[in-house]
Amino acid sequence: MITHEKYLIFDLAVHIKVQNLSKLEHFEFHLTEMAKKCPLEAGCIYYKVHKITEKVGIEKREIMNEFLVVETWESEEAWKQHLQLDAYLTHYKESLLPFLERDVYFLNDLKKALK
Repeated sequence: MITHEKYLIFDLAVHIKVQNLSKLEHFEFHLTEMAKKCPLEAGCIYYKVHKITEKVGIEKREIMNEFLVVETWESEEAWKQHLQLDAYLTHYKESLLPFLERDVYFLNDLKKALK
């Protein structure tokens, strides 16, 4: 967790793997909806959904069923509030969570951690 003049920043990344490729369009729809709605929530500083691309030699290859969601919130409390709101409950918890594998990473600024 890093501090900013105005906020105690809370960063996280969520690596999502779609278990069934037939659900890919379903996932892309709901993740796109979250990318539109979450930045409008109180306390959200940054929210972006990325498709994952890997480097194979000098080539890049998109991994069809994997996404990375990167989030920055004013505080851990703001993030926890987000977990109670419609975008998370409808588009993630109810619509996606049953069909995915995920790893959630809470991020700490290395410069801050070394002090």
